[in-house]
Amino acid sequence: MVSPLYGSIEFMKSFGIFDIVLPFLLVFTVIFGILEKTKVFGTEGDTSRKNLNAMVAFTIAFFVVAATQIVALMQAALPYIMFLLILIIMFMILFGSTVGEGELNLWDQIGGKKTKGIFAFGLFIAIIAIVLGAMGTLESLIDWLFLYITGPVLSTVILLLIVGIFMWVVVGGKTESKD
Repeated sequence: MVSPLYGSIEFMKSFGIFDIVLPFLLVFTVIFGILEKTKVFGTEGDTSRKNLNAMVAFTIAFFVVAATQIVALMQAALPYIMFLLILIIMFMILFGSTVGEGELNLWDQIGGKKTKGIFAFGLFIAIIAIVLGAMGTLESLIDWLFLYITGPVLSTVILLLIVGIFMWVVVGGKTESKD
């Protein structure tokens, strides 16, 4: 037997809440927030130009909703990106439970700015992989990599990585100023 809550979700699907209303609200909110924060269109006195920001965000949100492929991509990728965010929060909770009392500064505890940069790069790669997977191109990209990255190409890439890491270690060292 179908629960009443499941029936209401199905009604909202048939009404277009998930295909039109929620993507519109998400895009409008994000674009409006970015325009308010950056004040791209200038200010009126001490405040931003909310009416202009709202019209631009409204127009962009309508263009996004009109492109059904983008909405389908958002519907496929956003749940996985939110799951990644939940995993990060769970990691922070577990890490925070092992640290003593006081303010938790995760980056100072596990390595500083370099660790933060590596973590941000890993998140970027994960989000790119999620979006490519939602577009259906991740498997063909991986197949292409394994088909064409062989022998000389692979050894060249490994050599360039080793040289790059060596240069980063040698040049990235701290220099003392002689004042």
